Amino acid sequence: MNSRKQKQLEKILFAALGRRPDLYGLVLGQGGWITYKALRKALIQEPGLTGLRLAGIKNFFIVTRPERFEWKDEKVRVRPEYQVPKLWEPVEVEPPERLYCAIRPAAIPHVMKHGLGHVSRPRQLVMAAERELAQRIGRIRGPDLLPVSVLAGRAWKAGISFFVSVKECFLADHVPPEFLLLPPLPKGLKKAGKKNPDKKTDKSGKKPQKTQKQHVQDQAGSFMLRPEHLLGMIPPSGADAERMREKGKFERKKRRKRGGRKNRAGTPFGKNTSK
Repeated sequence: MNSRKQKQLEKILFAALGRRPDLYGLVLGQGGWITYKALRKALIQEPGLTGLRLAGIKNFFIVTRPERFEWKDEKVRVRPEYQVPKLWEPVEVEPPERLYCAIRPAAIPHVMKHGLGHVSRPRQLVMAAERELAQRIGRIRGPDLLPVSVLAGRAWKAGISFFVSVKECFLADHVPPEFLLLPPLPKGLKKAGKKNPDKKTDKSGKKPQKTQKQHVQDQAGSFMLRPEHLLGMIPPSGADAERMREKGKFERKKRRKRGGRKNRAGTPFGKNTSK
């Protein structure tokens, strides 16, 4: 990375961590800290930075050591004296009538039943006033997310607290499902709480073991080949047995006509060849 690209990257990092993290889809932690991993996921959405690697960000700070930043334990931030006042301190506000966020398609059944966020994780639900920004924030967490509309105005009147982070990002602890407009349920996904009747389990959550009778029923109409069949230890039955008996009689008649069964030397068994 040449000096020109280093200066360009430093400007972007300072804007994302010290001025307007919301425009990059970032929500800073206590003190303005954020992990390298989350920072990279936001930066690779910028033109010209799609190929930025995690090691490249770490090496940037190690090599250039910019004075407006500090880093430790896989985290980085702009020094407090260079930050916008109250950059990372959320403030409770009355939200707009509608907010947006993005979720994974597989999470739709769970959200339909329990809503977004969780009361035990304060201010972990991140929303935006614009749909495009909400999708950008969602792409930091993963690809192929679906948009969800949050009836924030109604939820606020019902007693749900909302907080603003900088200008564009809104935070909440939990939003119940009655205040959400969810996309259609993708094909192949079942509603939450609907169990598959084919998968029977006991109270412990484990599949019960099959009895000997069930094994026999499952194997009805099938034939299990065992070593004894190959070795001739188990006699055949039915038409096969009858054919083998007839064949044995025919072979014995042929031997009697030829003068009995012969050994390897060609001499009939039981015949005394000594003079």
